[in-house]
Amino acid sequence: MHLFGLHNTKDFGTSDTWRWGKGKNRLPFSIITPFSQLLRDPYAITTQGRTVCPKLLYFGYNTKRIQTPKEETVKNLGTVTLVIVLVFALCGAAQKTVETGKFLYQTISKTTSKTEVAGEELFKIESLDQGRQKITSNFVAKSQELISQFETDKLFNEIITVDKDWKLLEYSLQSETARGQLKVTVKVEGQIAKIAFQFKSADGKEQNQAREVILEDEFVTTGIAAGQLMVIQKIITLKMKEQKRTFLALDPTNIEKPLVELTVERLAPVKIKSGAKTVDAQHASITRADGDFQLELFSSADGILWGFTGESATTRLLGYRYDLFPDGFEVLK
Repeated sequence: MHLFGLHNTKDFGTSDTWRWGKGKNRLPFSIITPFSQLLRDPYAITTQGRTVCPKLLYFGYNTKRIQTPKEETVKNLGTVTLVIVLVFALCGAAQKTVETGKFLYQTISKTTSKTEVAGEELFKIESLDQGRQKITSNFVAKSQELISQFETDKLFNEIITVDKDWKLLEYSLQSETARGQLKVTVKVEGQIAKIAFQFKSADGKEQNQAREVILEDEFVTTGIAAGQLMVIQKIITLKMKEQKRTFLALDPTNIEKPLVELTVERLAPVKIKSGAKTVDAQHASITRADGDFQLELFSSADGILWGFTGESATTRLLGYRYDLFPDGFEVLK
């Protein structure tokens, strides 16, 4: 089962060896490999159709009398102060956090119904210039099995930068555990994705590779991780017109075969129950052609990902927005 990008020969929660990679290139390395609201920033500069602290533009030089050298010095200092203030205003506007949240990951045994919290993924979405969005997420393990395997609870952090249409611009993944160090970066120029892959095992052996690929569909899928699923859900809601469609997505952690088919299908809406609250949710399924995972996604009407489910032969996986649904997340079909 493919849990957050971990490859296990059996199911969730077993003590089997998790391995990174595919086939003969698979590394004896256990690692989570995750994946990058078109909200307008009211503080953007005027040339983009918005204003920056308009009162600062009127500094008070509307005087007709001749200024003394001392007054001229004060004026110049004031001008410098104005420039500094404007620079800080612009810097603050260029990158503004518009949303933060937390996805809780739970595993549920099909045989015993035992529920265990596997981890949580904290995220923030920042609004950049030109309508770009930056999604930063960090996975923290809560399961003692995961913590003991990696000898840390901090398993990965990733950054996905997308344009105003949620197309991939940049991606980065970093992880450092007892199993080794992994760093993957992607920069998209036009339709070309430039991938840089670095891995250093616990015994000091290094693997450094770079590759360029032509993209068809500009989003990332490296495994089950909320940061990537949030972007995929936005694409489904805002851009997918068909009932069912197969995308060719990018998996930069598989440097030998970085493009993978991802089939998305719209399903009938469902209701989500959390405590005494019940809400309507949009519903879709996504399936990787290589068999790494099959998930169902649940979202708001405007494409905000609320949760997802997946399962193996013996275990079910549930991930959901704990900050929005603190009383649990039950799918009523």
